[in-house]
Amino acid sequence: MSMYPAIARFAAHGATLRETMKLPVARLCFWLCVAVSVLAALGIAAAPFHILLNDFYKLPSTLAGLAATIVLQMAILMRLDGDTSWQAKGIAAFCQRLGDICLLGMAAAVFFCCAHLLQALAACVGFPWQDDLFSAIDRGAGLQWLPFVSALNAYPAAVTLLILSYQSIAVTLPVLLLALVVRGDRAGMWRLTALMMLGGFMTIVVSCFVPAIGGYTYYGADTQSAGEFVRQWPLSGTYFVPGLLRIYGGHIDRLDLAAISGIVQFPSFHGIIALVLMYEARGIALLFWPYVVINLVMLVSTVPVGGHHFVDCVGSLAVFAASVAIVDACEGKPSLAARVKQAFARKGFARPAALAGTASV
Repeated sequence: MSMYPAIARFAAHGATLRETMKLPVARLCFWLCVAVSVLAALGIAAAPFHILLNDFYKLPSTLAGLAATIVLQMAILMRLDGDTSWQAKGIAAFCQRLGDICLLGMAAAVFFCCAHLLQALAACVGFPWQDDLFSAIDRGAGLQWLPFVSALNAYPAAVTLLILSYQSIAVTLPVLLLALVVRGDRAGMWRLTALMMLGGFMTIVVSCFVPAIGGYTYYGADTQSAGEFVRQWPLSGTYFVPGLLRIYGGHIDRLDLAAISGIVQFPSFHGIIALVLMYEARGIALLFWPYVVINLVMLVSTVPVGGHHFVDCVGSLAVFAASVAIVDACEGKPSLAARVKQAFARKGFARPAALAGTASV
């Protein structure tokens, strides 16, 4: 047997890649990766300071490992070709899902590695701080940052709950992704990823023009107003401040990405993720209501734990809605507003067509 038929037979088992690229939302993720990669390259070339590309040094090995795993699963599928036993079918199904995870991991690694650099470069632009504006909007809505945080600070159990919910992404995101993988919902996996990528990209763009230092620094939160939060988690509301102040305006000789973490305040990316997780868990009965509770609490926690202004959550909602609209358009679905209207109509809340336009007697 010559080498070429063997190669063709091996390539024929690349169903994961072929099926994935048929999904409009997966192609959207691909182009988002291309966009942030190009912007990151332009930023590196144009920056007037030296950039320590710590994350980028690890990226090639990460991508190589994931690609090698995809090749391995293709080889296993090739070896199982023609085997109809239940064991072979189980292994083949596992390999397909492993390939899905690896492709998703490659896209996420490229996007968020580049996004880490772009959020730092956005802060280096140095537009004026907007905390005065955000504080005024909060007060106009009757929301007072310091009294709110101080009231919560008096209840250690509530502080613990809020901190745990703020950090819950490390569990809830992998669990939801795993649930989608187990269900074989390839489109759902990529939709979740696309919503997070779009949310992250728009967050970086917006933060470039309306930077903020956050409530802890702006209001001068002390041990009396937020001491319990800081005692239970010393990084509460301030973990990003030293890195942000160091690079703000770009008056630096070098940019160390290892010292930069979560410097975007408006809109809140934690808030966006909370909304995305609730939205994408709606089709999984076992997860939906727990995710609603956990992520609603996380939305609240963005203020006392993340140090966000209240209006940052409104910004999160706007970015989330825009992300859903883009993904729906990409998939050819009706808009979220149209689907909500249809749902109300099915529940009997719509005005009967026969009565439309008639005056009440």
